[in-house]
Amino acid sequence: MSATKDGVPHLLFRDWFPQSLKVVALEWHGLAVRSQSAEKIATVERFVSDPRMKSVWAELERRKRADRSLIHDARALFHGSSSPKKGQMQAVFAASRQAEQTEKNHKKLIAQFKKAWNKNPELKSISGFSSFEEMIAHASIEAETKREDVETLPLFQLAAMEVVFREAIKLGVSLGSIHYWTQTRASYRERASQARAEALLLKHAGGRHIDGDSDAVALRKQGKKLQRLLLNTAEQYEAYADLLTKGQLDNSASLEFVRRMSATLKDLFGKTLISTVGTIASVALNRVISPVTVREWCR
Repeated sequence: MSATKDGVPHLLFRDWFPQSLKVVALEWHGLAVRSQSAEKIATVERFVSDPRMKSVWAELERRKRADRSLIHDARALFHGSSSPKKGQMQAVFAASRQAEQTEKNHKKLIAQFKKAWNKNPELKSISGFSSFEEMIAHASIEAETKREDVETLPLFQLAAMEVVFREAIKLGVSLGSIHYWTQTRASYRERASQARAEALLLKHAGGRHIDGDSDAVALRKQGKKLQRLLLNTAEQYEAYADLLTKGQLDNSASLEFVRRMSATLKDLFGKTLISTVGTIASVALNRVISPVTVREWCR
């Protein structure tokens, strides 16, 4: 959800939206606003405000009762026998470095503020605290109280959640776009045309071979076989392009989203997380996609 201020949409966050993802959400929202695409803006807003996303983050933050360890721990897969794809690993490490940098910047800011405190005695009387350490401690306690004693997530888990969020928006913006699927349909028609042109070229080339030459005969036979395959391929491309009407388009977008999103979650957490994928896909494409459907598509 966004509010308009000075004619520019501003993103409004729900209480349940992860604090660590707000910068990323604002980044994507800014890109969507600059693109002047109502479709893209709506997609980002749904991920920030749709109450169904609350269950997604709750699932990725869920802990075991016994030892309070994460049920879907992103770090576990990095230390196991299998590993996420290289791209996913790079994305998690990049997000981790960014989080570390943010923490360093926060410490740097506190250090700068402490210098100002020591140089300016008036800050002490204005703040109402006897020392800088007392003020920082009070601020920390207040921050923890506002967090309602929620346990701090490991850096890798936060980074993995960021990767999920980025991937979900990226797929939602692309696969949920009518323009994207119009381009896809045109691409398949272009491939069909190219296949027919290659088949015609083989037909002309085969007619110039000499019947008595065994190599030429074998080449012509293979050319005719390839020609038939190319013509069949052209027909299949054209048939698929014809099916990309509005109804089939929605199904294709949903199927593609589910497959890519499930692969991302499996790369990061070692599990497909059927219900989570269904929820994310439903929010991204603004339609209901049941866990039963997701399970069927992921087979």
